Amino acid sequence: MNELRDLYAAEGVEKSEQEIVTEVIGRGNGYIKGLGYGPKPPGKHSQLQQELEETRAELGVSKTEAATYKSTVNAMNEQLKQQAAQIAKLMAYMEGSSSKNKDQEQQTNRNEANQDDKQEGDGQGNEQKEDEQGNEQEDDEKDEDEDHDLSASDYSDDPTM
Repeated sequence: MNELRDLYAAEGVEKSEQEIVTEVIGRGNGYIKGLGYGPKPPGKHSQLQQELEETRAELGVSKTEAATYKSTVNAMNEQLKQQAAQIAKLMAYMEGSSSKNKDQEQQTNRNEANQDDKQEGDGQGNEQKEDEQGNEQEDDEKDEDEDHDLSASDYSDDPTM
């Protein structure tokens, strides 16, 4: 290479080192190991450093997201505990009110039984019960008949009729 440089200098032609290297070695892609000519590729160390920095940045984002999700889950667990406590209170209240209703039903049944006993003592209690039961059955049958009696006027809004 030095000989070519001296030769070109004697002829009066000035060529750069890059042009001389291209003439001697030929045009090649990238850095030529051992000769030190051409663009030097980035070293593995710098690529690894860059990847490490990118990975650290992604890790930071992931940690932030994980902390956000963890706080959300904790808040939901607290809300769930509060709702469970409210449900327990409501269930206790409902059980208390249902036991009151049962007590009231039992008292009503006792009162009705006492009235029935008084009517039986009069001698007309059974006849009145039978009359009332017969009237109730007749009323039920009338209601059923009314439900089944459908006329064309019930379907007057129907365009197919």
